[in-house]
Amino acid sequence: VAIGRASLLRLDASPGAALEGAALDGTWPLQGGARILEGARLAGLAIELGDSVTSPQIIGAPADKRLLYRRFGASIVDMETGALARSAAEGGVALACVRAVSDEVEDDFLAPLSYDPAAGPAARAARLLAAGRWIRRYRDWRSRAERARRALRDFMAWYLDCPEFPAAVSSRNGAA
Repeated sequence: VAIGRASLLRLDASPGAALEGAALDGTWPLQGGARILEGARLAGLAIELGDSVTSPQIIGAPADKRLLYRRFGASIVDMETGALARSAAEGGVALACVRAVSDEVEDDFLAPLSYDPAAGPAARAARLLAAGRWIRRYRDWRSRAERARRALRDFMAWYLDCPEFPAAVSSRNGAA
């Protein structure tokens, strides 16, 4: 199981753990999602099943997040699930990915860091300075990142203690 943080794309969802069902733009199925989802919910964890889209750069602008949702219907965007899923599929390794949402659709903290191929270094620096309100932005993002950290901690505590999942049992026994 690969875990990490991601950006929310759906307006009707809330921060917390989101279990990804498949990557988009080339589809590599992830394994065990329904079993993990059911077990985690029975354990009282807030978790949803959804698709993800992987981007090679930061997607921080709310308009860009909404566009990705409309275009692909994915629940979240991150920077690594697609590569992990493809590598696992090519190697015949079962992989499930759990991502905790660190920024919501309308969160613009990372927007000034979003990739713009038309912007040179001076334009990117100007965009950072023009964004303003950095202390408020950072506090809001930090609060959401802390919720994501707790969601991942709770998920991992449950997963590693669950004998139903062989990887969790192998990890506890020190096996690779």
